[in-house]
Amino acid sequence: MPIAAYRIVCVERQPVGQPESHVHIVRVGTADDGLGARQWSIQRVLAAMEQGDVFYTQDMTSGKIASVSAYHCTQCHQTYLRSDANAATGNNLDNLPDCASP
Repeated sequence: MPIAAYRIVCVERQPVGQPESHVHIVRVGTADDGLGARQWSIQRVLAAMEQGDVFYTQDMTSGKIASVSAYHCTQCHQTYLRSDANAATGNNLDNLPDCASP
């Protein structure tokens, strides 16, 4: 059972190496679902996941939820986040809006 569940509502992306078109999510913002709205570095999200916390996205039109998990990028040899594949585009991490700067 998860310690806490957080809905990711926005992301911050950065180019990683060359080519600059290779981008990864480096920070996420979570909604205020009773646990408080905040921004998280990828390292903090990964650490929280290791402790049992759950992160997810939700398509607000269809209501479909996608789990967020860690994945290892073979091109840049780092661990990042991705949303599980499903038929809804509104809950894909790559389609979430950019987070405003803190």
